Amino acid sequence: MEVNKVQKKIRVTPYDLVKYQIITNFIFFKKEHLIPSDIEILTMLALWGPVELSKFCNAAARRLYGSVELEEFSVRAQNVRNRISKLEKRKIVVKSKDNKKLIQITPSIDIYRKGNILLDYNLLSIESSKA
Repeated sequence: MEVNKVQKKIRVTPYDLVKYQIITNFIFFKKEHLIPSDIEILTMLALWGPVELSKFCNAAARRLYGSVELEEFSVRAQNVRNRISKLEKRKIVVKSKDNKKLIQITPSIDIYRKGNILLDYNLLSIESSKA
């Protein structure tokens, strides 16, 4: 059997490395449907978490929406909170048992974010033989 091996090596930021893991774990492996803003929110939560819910919503709104007028900021922070609630219902985000205000990505998914990291996924696709 002949196998074509393809290797690609790139250097990325810690943010992009975490984002890649979110996409790979949730979308590719678990077949979850995530919209782009959910991916961004989960990436920030993986990097910053566990974190207090209201602090996270405010910081994420600033990062996602940039400079918005003061009147719109609370609406944007509420949008982030609503997305967190939906992700919590799908068990992608969990609140801590002892302190309901702390949120984090579900611990069942290992997201590597500290130190120097080299992700090495080996995926194999074998063509079925035709009889």
